Amino acid sequence: RAYSSGLYSLEPSRKYIVNEIVCSLNEQQTFDTMTVILAVASLLNFDRFTAEFSKWVDWIVKTQSTDGSWLPASFFIDTKNHYGSKELTTAIALEVISKVTLLGGFQRVNL
Repeated sequence: RAYSSGLYSLEPSRKYIVNEIVCSLNEQQTFDTMTVILAVASLLNFDRFTAEFSKWVDWIVKTQSTDGSWLPASFFIDTKNHYGSKELTTAIALEVISKVTLLGGFQRVNL
């Protein structure tokens, strides 16, 4: 979010960060809900969309529960505990979907 809010000192690192996010998602055999949601949020904040972007957004949408929420996922892990909630996962997922919708869906691709 810092970059999308105007902290452009991250510009020299942007390409590296985006590449690491994309590689991480592409290497996963099974997707962890929070990992995918935060990765897509980061790509949105860096204004970078890859060929797989729509696949990941579609995956987020498909994992929504029938009650409109997403399953709880760990947001923070310390040495003993996992911290997260259904409400937090849902809030971040909805933020991502809202941003994608405002951008006109997921047809936009730019590397």
